[in-house]
This record gives sequence, C-alpha cells and structure tokens, in this order.
Amino acid sequence: MRTWWLLMLTACGTGDKVEETAVPGSSGFDPSWAGAQQLFDTHCLSCHPATTGLDLHAAVADDVATGAGRYVVAGDSESSPLWEAIAGTSLSNMMPPSGRLDASVTAPIGQWIDAGASLE
Repeated sequence: MRTWWLLMLTACGTGDKVEETAVPGSSGFDPSWAGAQQLFDTHCLSCHPATTGLDLHAAVADDVATGAGRYVVAGDSESSPLWEAIAGTSLSNMMPPSGRLDASVTAPIGQWIDAGASLE
C-alpha cells in the first residue's frame, strides 16, 4: 500500500499543504451517473486512465450495479470510498493528492450517491 501511495504522489503531484483546487467557471456536475462520469473525465483520467488498469467508468458502474460497495455505497455517501476520496475527508485517500477539489465540483456526486446512485 505504501509503495502505491508513493507512486500516486509522484505521478499526480503533491503539495506541502492541502488546498481546494477550484475549477474556474465551474458550478459543478449534475448529481447523476452522467455527472460522475464527467467528473472522472475532467479530474481523474490524467492519473487513472483505463490503459493503466483502473477504468473508473466501468469499475464504479459494476460496483453500483452489484451493490458491492467497493467504491459506492448507494444511499450513503459518507460510507462510500469514492466520496471519501473526492471530498478529501481522509488525507491518506484524497484524490487528487495535490489538493481537494472545490465543493461545487464534488457536492453533486455526494448527492447522486445519497439519492441511490442510479446508473440511469
């Protein structure tokens, strides 16, 4: 685990302090599966492309469809590892590791999860 984390810090960059990373002109994403996919495309694919083994679109969709809870616990954002990562609630799991995304970007994803994480 420690080696993976060090690789991610190297690949994605680090900062001495945690700051929110605002997206100029952004009011966030829709509280829907489409909004979650847009967040992945905009903020995650630079470090998590499908070509390196983690296809977030497929992994999260499969997780939600099966109810496995590896990434999303439908109806409970606070128990969802995806939410923990993008909201930066845990510094050891925060994505991106260089700083928190602005709440206007992440809040709709939490709303989508809390509303049941529909894939439609």
